[in-house]
Amino acid sequence: MVYRSCRHRVYPNQKQEKLFKQYLGHSRFIHNNIIGEIEYNRRIANIFHSRAPYVNNKYMESIFNYLREWYSFIDDLDINTMQACYKPVLQAYDNFFKRGFGHPKFKKKYQSSQSVKINNINNRIHVKKYGKLYWRPLGWINLKGYRPEITGKIKHIRIQQKNSQWFIIIVYDSLLPEHFPKTGKEVGIDLGVKTLATLSDRKAKATLKLNEIEAKIKKTQKNLKRKKQGSRHYQKP
Repeated sequence: MVYRSCRHRVYPNQKQEKLFKQYLGHSRFIHNNIIGEIEYNRRIANIFHSRAPYVNNKYMESIFNYLREWYSFIDDLDINTMQACYKPVLQAYDNFFKRGFGHPKFKKKYQSSQSVKINNINNRIHVKKYGKLYWRPLGWINLKGYRPEITGKIKHIRIQQKNSQWFIIIVYDSLLPEHFPKTGKEVGIDLGVKTLATLSDRKAKATLKLNEIEAKIKKTQKNLKRKKQGSRHYQKP
């Protein structure tokens, strides 16, 4: 059994888009406040030459419960999703302390890409074969370009905003693919410039249309040059 994922563009209505933004905003709020609380306690411990609290799951959960007491709006949304928001922070600190990765960073409201993970607890999320996803707070939403590929249980979904576009990423169980039977035949591959690959049995050829690709790159760079660097239009695809 392996996990597979598929990513689909969605076009939420006003109510659904408001819900998406609430989940992203709450997730960002929890993420930033947990990092802020950890860094504050580390600075205080450094000033008084004492030992800072050990960053583990129990410590993260205590900070989350403290935030729930002070900010009641956290409970307005699905509490399981909100509770899972500190998991990436825990992983980031684990990578920072044990593996030498960069320091955990705060999330920005207007960064080009944001996402929030929603676990499928008690099979509350499901997809119909003709490409509609259901989740109770969200209702039904169409998945653009959906193919009947989800055959196993959905583990979780991820709501993603990339610039002004919305996507839903679905992670689901899938069986390992069966191996192709051995034929005992051999084939040679010749790589070239005009023709990317030519097989010895002359049954398949592949070419790259470099002229079209270079023209598209040139046009994209020209449009990008006209935009102000760092602006929201500059970040758009």
